[in-house]
Amino acid sequence: MICRAIEGHAAHTPDAVALRFEDAVITYGGLLRHVAAAAQWLQEMGIDHGDRVAFLGHNHPSQLVLLLASAQIGALHVPLNWRLAVPELAAILEDSEAVVLFATPEMQHLAHRAAPEGCEVLEATAAWPGLAREEAVLPRPLPEPGDGMLLVYTSGTTGQPKGALIDRQGLLFNALNARHMFGLGAADRVLTVLPLFHVGGLNIQTLPALVAGAEVVLLPRFDPAGFFAACATHRPTLTLVVPAVMRALLADPGWAGATL
Repeated sequence: MICRAIEGHAAHTPDAVALRFEDAVITYGGLLRHVAAAAQWLQEMGIDHGDRVAFLGHNHPSQLVLLLASAQIGALHVPLNWRLAVPELAAILEDSEAVVLFATPEMQHLAHRAAPEGCEVLEATAAWPGLAREEAVLPRPLPEPGDGMLLVYTSGTTGQPKGALIDRQGLLFNALNARHMFGLGAADRVLTVLPLFHVGGLNIQTLPALVAGAEVVLLPRFDPAGFFAACATHRPTLTLVVPAVMRALLADPGWAGATL
């Protein structure tokens, strides 16, 4: 359902920028090709409806590509908190019954130590940017609106982390509500610094921005200097931060001269 919105943007404004990450720029037309190619790749690997596809890494466009590609074939995306210890990651992978774990290069060592038997570890960045195949098309028919799309694990403050299932229509309605609340439109530029393994980083502005046809500037992780530099370079119209991030920004020497 979210991919339908991206299909629309790819058809009507294919050259509009969807994502900026470091030196890479991907348009909505390019994003759709990446998602279609990744969905085809997952199917060729044997990933099927209901399978769990896990991701471990700092923010990277490949996570968004794999999330959307998994949704197209009815698989569930399982984002993992890279701050967790190996036993904690292993427990979540076991509980979720993940069949594959995509990890970014800096997380490969953790991934191989945490992956249980039967869970293949693959390089996440293979889905970005070299995977796009011009001939790839989105799989049809699409999964049902009530099918799961995202399996996010809680912090486990009162026990073991629990998997919270969010379905396709729930994510779409969240995106539509966020568009209304923030007044998100295609002219907006959203700076994402919070981790995409958390619903805050993923669902409050990032996915809604893509549904709206806006531009997402994605940073691998938060640091004050990177935040200030991104604001100066890209002039975002929206960003989302939490109190700890606010405190770090206010305490940084760059705050006094920052133009936000």
